[in-house]
Amino acid sequence: MDGVGGIPHDENTFLLNAQLESMKQERTPLPWLQITVILLLHTCEPISSQSIYPYINEVFTFCSCSAPSC
Repeated sequence: MDGVGGIPHDENTFLLNAQLESMKQERTPLPWLQITVILLLHTCEPISSQSIYPYINEVFTFCSCSAPSC
C-alpha cells in the first residue's frame, strides 16, 4: 500500500522521520573485563566451597561445637 509521496508504509512505519532518527542508538561495546572477572568468580566459588569438605570433620572435632556453650 502506498503512503504519502509514494513511500510504502504499514502499522509499524513511523509517521515522522524525527521519531525514527531518535530511535537509532549507537552500539556500545560490552565491558569484557568486568564480564571476565564475574565469570572467573562464578567458576572459583563452587571450587572453593567444595574444598572445605575434607576438613569439616576436623573443624567440628577441634572446636567441639556440639557442646551447649558454643
